[in-house]
Amino acid sequence: MKFKRILTVLSIILVMSIGCTAYASDIPRESIPENATEESVVIVERVIGDILSEVQNGLGYGVAMPKANLRIRKLILAGESSGFGYGILGPIAQNAVWQYRDMYLRPDFYRAAEEKVAPLIRDLIEYVRNGGSYEDARKQAYIRILQNQDASFNPEDCYMTDFCYWDIPWVDTAYFAVARKLLLSAL
Repeated sequence: MKFKRILTVLSIILVMSIGCTAYASDIPRESIPENATEESVVIVERVIGDILSEVQNGLGYGVAMPKANLRIRKLILAGESSGFGYGILGPIAQNAVWQYRDMYLRPDFYRAAEEKVAPLIRDLIEYVRNGGSYEDARKQAYIRILQNQDASFNPEDCYMTDFCYWDIPWVDTAYFAVARKLLLSAL
């Protein structure tokens, strides 16, 4: 009788645990490296989604990244990474953790950046929405953001010189992330 009762309780616990899912955050699409594939992003989301949720709730970068790196390395060593190596899975995780941590620390700045960037690239968002090239729109958005910071910036002056001589105005990377987010949402 006692055995049946224990078995019943364990069965109920098992059924309840199967029905519950852990909350896990998605990787922000604007943080994904250009050479990443959708499959590699899904793998990283599956492995570190709960860590990303913790970062959104205040976990620091210095604590989150070692946890993420350990999981990714274990996944690769176990042969469960679908052939992807640390060279692509690691940067996907690093960018996502950094993006969420930055957004956690500066939420007001990100809201202000979106308010500033959206009108600046409104026509590019519409261009992408109407089937235009995301990559062309992204490049043009970056140029507009840089020119908004320094009106004299001309990218044509830079292309024929060595990169180390480019005179690019300083702009917070959040503006570029917001531009990518807005353009990606138009796809």
